[in-house]
Amino acid sequence: GLACAAMGAARVVCTEMDRCVDLTEANVKLNARLCEEDASSNGNWASAVEAVEYMWGQPGCPVEGCSFAIICDALFIAVRDGIEDELLSTMKQVCQSGVKLLFIYEERLGDREAAFMERAGAELRCAEVASDQLDLDAARNATTGEGEEAAPMDMFYESPPVRLWTCEAKVA
Repeated sequence: GLACAAMGAARVVCTEMDRCVDLTEANVKLNARLCEEDASSNGNWASAVEAVEYMWGQPGCPVEGCSFAIICDALFIAVRDGIEDELLSTMKQVCQSGVKLLFIYEERLGDREAAFMERAGAELRCAEVASDQLDLDAARNATTGEGEEAAPMDMFYESPPVRLWTCEAKVA
C-alpha cells in the first residue's frame, strides 16, 4: 500500500487487525518523512493513505470504491492459522464490490496453497500471471552499504517462488 501511495495512487486503504492499526499509521508517517528527504519522491503521498481496522471475513468491504486491492502474503497465515474461510470470504467481498484483486503469495506450503486457489477459482474468476511476466529478480543487482563498504546482495540470492493472481467476481 505504501508503495502504491508513493507512486501516486489517489487513495490507499491499508487494512489491519485492531492492535496493528497504530503501527501501520506510524509506518506511513515514518516512510513519508524518509521520502520527503528523497528528491525523487512523489510529494506528500501520505495524505492518500488511510489505515483501518478490518478482520478477514467481517461484513463490509473497506476498499469499496478503490480501483484495485492487493492482498499480499496472507495465504501462509490463513493456512497456518486455519482461517482460509475468512480469507476467501474477504476476497469474495472485495471482488463483489467491483474491485479487482491482486492476490500475491510466496509459495511455501505447496498442495495446501494450491487447494486454496482451486477453491478461490471455484467462487471467483482467478487467473495466474505467468512467472516470466514478473520482475522478481530486481534485488539481484542491488547493493548494501556505501563506498568501500558496498557489497552485492546477490551472493546467496535465489529467485523467490512468488505467485500472483488476478481475481474478479464471476459474471452471472
